[in-house]
Amino acid sequence: MPKTVTVAQIEPLLGEYNGNISAVARKLGVSRGTIYNRIKTSVTLQKKLEDARETMIDNAESALYKAVLEGEAWAVCFFLKTQGKNRGYTERQEHDVQGSLHIELKWGDGDTDDHASETA
Repeated sequence: MPKTVTVAQIEPLLGEYNGNISAVARKLGVSRGTIYNRIKTSVTLQKKLEDARETMIDNAESALYKAVLEGEAWAVCFFLKTQGKNRGYTERQEHDVQGSLHIELKWGDGDTDDHASETA
């Protein structure tokens, strides 16, 4: 028979393990599925899990900001790609196609428009 765990047992561990379900399950000696099933049926656990994960995001943001301020190139690059898009910091992919390219437009009725067909 599977071990039963309570909301009271799970709730503090969600905070302690930063929302890591596997770590909580290991600590309680049950499967992840058992923890997920309890979370699914408990608003208290759902809120605790969301709070723990939001806290981790806050911590990650703080670490990223610190790395940016310390001049870490990877952090500056990542920050500009994600937060500086409105200033032109985006990545673009360019494809170099060799040979000819035939583009044919087909309309909803299945007919092709010879004037819309173009070879590049």
